[in-house]
Amino acid sequence: MKKEEEEEKKKKKKKKKKKKKKEEEKKKEEEEKKEEEKLVAHYPANSLTCATFLQGGFNFCPALERDVKNYVTASVAKKSEKKEKVTTLCISSLGHIEKIMSAFCFDIRPLKEPLGFIRILEWAFVIFAFASTGNYSGTTSFNIQCQGIGVIHEINISFEYPFRLNKPGFDVPTCEVNKTSPKTKKYYLTGDYSSSAEFFVAVGVLAFLYCTSILVVYVGYYRVYSESKRGPMIDLLITGVFTFLWLVASSAWGKGLTDVKWSTSTTELMSIITVCKGQSNKCTPGAIPQFGPLNSSVIAGFLNLILWAGNCWFIFKETHFHTPSPS
Repeated sequence: MKKEEEEEKKKKKKKKKKKKKKEEEKKKEEEEKKEEEKLVAHYPANSLTCATFLQGGFNFCPALERDVKNYVTASVAKKSEKKEKVTTLCISSLGHIEKIMSAFCFDIRPLKEPLGFIRILEWAFVIFAFASTGNYSGTTSFNIQCQGIGVIHEINISFEYPFRLNKPGFDVPTCEVNKTSPKTKKYYLTGDYSSSAEFFVAVGVLAFLYCTSILVVYVGYYRVYSESKRGPMIDLLITGVFTFLWLVASSAWGKGLTDVKWSTSTTELMSIITVCKGQSNKCTPGAIPQFGPLNSSVIAGFLNLILWAGNCWFIFKETHFHTPSPS
């Protein structure tokens, strides 16, 4: 009898403990719900100040709020109908931060749409355009055989970006007879085409920086960008400005490249050399500079013009310019 009574007492104690645990769990759940309601009230969903993780998703949205000292981690709420676990993570910065609040949501889906994909193409062509111009260096040459001398003098002339051709000089033998030591005379190429080349490269570098920054916006802040009218408006304005700049820069650099080819041609060089004007001395063309990279840079410049002009249309079509934002 005593054993049975003791067992019953133990069972009753266990039941009481279970009840207490259940009550404590309920209290915790109620407290968590209250805290969650406070967080939701303080951080509205449309402000994107908190990040939401859907089950199976990969969006990470850390939020920064001003004048909060400690890191706050929000609780877990359960949706009974769809049974999706939603975790709200709010990270607040230490100390004093600027008034502008930042919300980052990583999502690569905008890059699969025309608006984001064309930016990737622009990014690639922009790099090719200014890199092929800024890294260029070429060499042209011609040969001189003075009268009565069997030695052939090869004159090599190097030039590079930014194509200030009238700055570096090159020495040419004078072919004077009855001289113990050969004399040379310094000549210079004609023309300074640095303005068009540097303007083209500057437009390319600025376009590269803007493409990089706007791709970060598309990948991390696309929801904020798409829901606001100011973002697409600024994007369209800057894209339109770059379209005009590409037109001017590509046209100017195309003309500048034609002048560079003319100034470095062997026929033009031999026409300005005094010893080559006489029939007694023999001047022949030498190596011809390879202008393939520079030709490609001009083509890439006009391709950028087409891409940026087309991007203006996609900004208008896929944002609130074409479809008004829901009220």
